[in-house]
Amino acid sequence: MPVSNQQLLTTSGGWKLTAETLSPPFQGITDYYAELDPCEADNILKFLSNGTFSIDEGATKCDASDPQLYITGTWSWNSNNTLTMSYTGAKEKEQLSIITLTSTMLKFSHSSKLMAGSVATETYQAQ
Repeated sequence: MPVSNQQLLTTSGGWKLTAETLSPPFQGITDYYAELDPCEADNILKFLSNGTFSIDEGATKCDASDPQLYITGTWSWNSNNTLTMSYTGAKEKEQLSIITLTSTMLKFSHSSKLMAGSVATETYQAQ
């Protein structure tokens, strides 16, 4: 039986960011991943089968007093190959356009919050 997109999202130990690009560039920066501090680059995005998600600080925290799970919310898979993420405590929802989803890679694009009209493309590796 084929594995569903929802199963692919939730069956791994989470997803670690391995690349993020911006188009058009923000302040001349295209490779936004290269700008991240190591404490940001090791974070783990986890989707749970109950429709919730979290972002875990990973092995290192930028601030030792930060909680290990620093972002939570809910997610839903849409029929048009997009993912909607609603963040706990925030009114906005984020629409992610799925480019690739396999058992080892998740790649999506979304409107960048850094600059109106800019698109961020993020690539994650299963953990």
